[in-house]
Amino acid sequence: MKKTALLCSALTLAGCASMFTGKTSVVNVTSTPTGADCDLAGHGVHTPGNVVLSKSGDDVMANCQKEGYVPASTRIEASFNPVTLLDTLLGIPGVLAYIIDFSSGAAWEYQDQVSLNLIKEQPKPVVFEESKPISFHEEIKTIVPTKVEPIEYFKDKKGRCFINDEYGNKQRVDKSYCQ
Repeated sequence: MKKTALLCSALTLAGCASMFTGKTSVVNVTSTPTGADCDLAGHGVHTPGNVVLSKSGDDVMANCQKEGYVPASTRIEASFNPVTLLDTLLGIPGVLAYIIDFSSGAAWEYQDQVSLNLIKEQPKPVVFEESKPISFHEEIKTIVPTKVEPIEYFKDKKGRCFINDEYGNKQRVDKSYCQ
């Protein structure tokens, strides 16, 4: 009889979910590629790694970033912890246990694994420089991309647009290149 009273008192004071699953969740965070810096509710982690989150009924955003990649984020949803239903076995004292589990956050849980895929950033556009025309009949524009040999675009007398590639070959191209 004493043991039953002691067990009921302990469960009532702590709540089933508080006692059996605790007030925190450990979330394993991974990313592709690895080595991203992530933030989950103010807790930083370098992937792959673990974060200990205090349980609550609030969803948590996972935000990850890595140099050369577009930042990624995902929502970690809080879900109801079914262990909390054990409080109903306590009858009237179970109401107090429910209150304790919900106020402590133990009535909720987070998924234990989160994985984010980061997408490689697209290269930045190349900046071109333009030269002055060298004659009245032909207009030459020299385009100098960074780290690439200059390419010459020009118009003939009929207004057609041509390019001299890096091998000195003359090729006809769209008029938009010569504007």
